[in-house]
Amino acid sequence: MHRKIIVILVCILFFGITVCPSIVCYSKDVKKVEYLLNENERFNLKNDNYDNLMNEVIESGFISNKGWLEQDKLLPSDGAESDNFGVSVSIDGDTALIGSPEDDDNGLWSGSAYVFIRSGTNWTQQAKLLASDGARHDYFGNSVSIDGDTAIIGKTNDDDNGDSSGSAYIFTRLGTTWTQQAKLLASDGEAGDKFGRSVSIDGDTALIGAILDDDNGYSSGSSYVFTRLGTTWTQQAKFLASDGAESDHFGRSVSINGNTALIGTPYDDDNGNYSGSAYIFTKEGENQPPNNPIIDGSNSGKPGILYDFTFNAVDPDGDDVRYIIKWGDETKIITDFNKSGNDITLSHKWTEVGTYTINAKAEDKFGSVGPETTKTVTIRKNKAVYSLLLLWFLEQFPILQKVLLYLIK
Repeated sequence: MHRKIIVILVCILFFGITVCPSIVCYSKDVKKVEYLLNENERFNLKNDNYDNLMNEVIESGFISNKGWLEQDKLLPSDGAESDNFGVSVSIDGDTALIGSPEDDDNGLWSGSAYVFIRSGTNWTQQAKLLASDGARHDYFGNSVSIDGDTAIIGKTNDDDNGDSSGSAYIFTRLGTTWTQQAKLLASDGEAGDKFGRSVSIDGDTALIGAILDDDNGYSSGSSYVFTRLGTTWTQQAKFLASDGAESDHFGRSVSINGNTALIGTPYDDDNGNYSGSAYIFTKEGENQPPNNPIIDGSNSGKPGILYDFTFNAVDPDGDDVRYIIKWGDETKIITDFNKSGNDITLSHKWTEVGTYTINAKAEDKFGSVGPETTKTVTIRKNKAVYSLLLLWFLEQFPILQKVLLYLIK
């Protein structure tokens, strides 16, 4: 008799699931299943039979969500066609961060990100985040990550280091107000790197992927670690795959937790074309960045003339260093690595009259960048040239020459 009852119960469950598939998705239907199972008490079924029946129901997939229920569907307050809200998402506790990289608030496809918070079971929009310097086609929000009151948002098509060089932005929350704390750029960023294609944050450490960086070959990829001290973020390291190769896209996905970083490389081919791989990096000691460089050279000059400048930085760990130098006229150079404390001399010329500021930083071989040093150079007019022009002008107009001589007397 008991077996017949069990068979009948299972048949009822199977029929209900076949006719109404939604039973696997909603709590009211799960309660129906529980009710049917609890009918064992009415027929005094043995506990082992009840347990077996419950296991059969669960294993058969009748309760497939295992207690997970849809709580809400999030939509931006100002959502519009083709915004691509939801391309990137991240959640921590009761706060969710959602990217909308083709939002148009700062121009076509400039991008945005939205913060939602939960109270009880209700989710509401708390803030909409925009880059302070957002522009057309930036794709701000293409990647997002949140930890506590700090959010990081990638902007792959930013052009501060060249077209599509990329950047990432840090936002922090105080109370219910979010403000931009920093904009992060790769120290050696170049056009097309797509820095910011992936981001991850944990405490005071951020990990950012640059999938089209070329250090290991065309589009081989790299990832950068930035750390925060107070409100200041500095680049601490640059990661490259030990066996990186052309078109690997190392850094397509990143995640960091404590002193361990995980970096995805979807186009690695160890197991065949585009088979993919992932790399683990760990931090075993505190790497010290180089000191700020000393810049030695002229403080003034004339247009079109080359001037020599000497740079020297010491790394506390004795690591080799290279220099990232901006000349103040929209030109930039990144040197090869040299011994810590060794002088390196570079030449530069400015073609226009004006005052220029040289910015120099030193970076060690682990990607840790030291503080910046600046030097101002003033490029003045060539007086000899202007004197010749004045003489020529007076020769063309002798009357003015006589007037000038009269005034001088």
